[in-house]
Amino acid sequence: LSTGSVSQRHPASPAGRQKSSRSRPSSAPGRSSVTVATPRRRAAKILRTVPVILRAAPRCPRPPARAAAIMFRAALAVGVAAATPGFDGPRPLNLSAWRDRRVLLVGAHPDDIEFFAGGLVATLRERDLNVTTRNLVLTNGEAGGICYNPLTKKPRPPEYVCEREERAYLRRQEMVAAGAVLGTDTVWRGGFQDGMLVGVHEGAVRERIAAYIRAFKPHIIVTHYPEPNFLAPPTCNGACVGANRGWDDLGYHPDHKSAGRHVLDAAYGSGSAADNNDVFEELEEAGQLPQWHAEELYFFALTRTQPITHYVTLSERARELKVEALLAHHYQYTSRPEASESVSWVGTTIAREVGVDGLVEGFQGFF
Repeated sequence: LSTGSVSQRHPASPAGRQKSSRSRPSSAPGRSSVTVATPRRRAAKILRTVPVILRAAPRCPRPPARAAAIMFRAALAVGVAAATPGFDGPRPLNLSAWRDRRVLLVGAHPDDIEFFAGGLVATLRERDLNVTTRNLVLTNGEAGGICYNPLTKKPRPPEYVCEREERAYLRRQEMVAAGAVLGTDTVWRGGFQDGMLVGVHEGAVRERIAAYIRAFKPHIIVTHYPEPNFLAPPTCNGACVGANRGWDDLGYHPDHKSAGRHVLDAAYGSGSAADNNDVFEELEEAGQLPQWHAEELYFFALTRTQPITHYVTLSERARELKVEALLAHHYQYTSRPEASESVSWVGTTIAREVGVDGLVEGFQGFF
């Protein structure tokens, strides 16, 4: 999170385009079998979303035509998710099936992985599942944050000129330290400019992601959702208070959207750059990195409108490890109360979305 904010995603795409994994009971590793929803249950689920959409309408600050279009798209998206056979609401992620497997987490910024999925990684460690995790951070994270003296941890004075290279160096040290807190000993850096991932040619980003996928050979990939969430509550451009406090990113961050899209394009389907030696053939010919097929892909999820298909409930130990990992990102989190409050607020908010107690991290299983 380049600005310490929260990301949400839109449900209509690509979830609505899924063909097989949501149309029958799943037997993929890490997922329990899913009972196919009956038409009556799907219809009831759609009807329950209508009051939510209508209640949001008066708060929409956009022109009426734009608001109507957003409401229509939202209703269609939620209807598609609700009508998808096999999806019957969020369910616990079956982490026991991840035993002895490799998991690659891809974030746009140095603290994204710890913020969105730090509790997931901490839970894997807590359960002693012998899961190997590695992180890939696509940008340097040098746009936004507090420049500080790495020896004293004190902010630099206002007159100090903190160059982009220094900020990138600080964040590189932080991402490695945060990974170590959660037992991740390898943290790769994509090296792209913060805030400008959308401006990099897709081929360059996909090839870099594909190279790391082929090198690590992950069974499971976890990353950002590739679409904005137009159903998310209004935020007054970050100035809202009360129920909408803190949802000031909403997945519109160009790096978050771009990261999710590039990972999806690199790992999924016939166009996969990771699973096709004929795409970026130099990876195999010169780099001895043959194609690799990832078995599962999950997106970070913060709202049912995405929707959340799976969730992980955090123990107190997992929560504390997540806080410690975020504190390693001193560029974003300058105190324990700040990091702790952020973890608690987001965790309880997602738990409320899921309909369970405690602190929760949510995910959307795509394949």
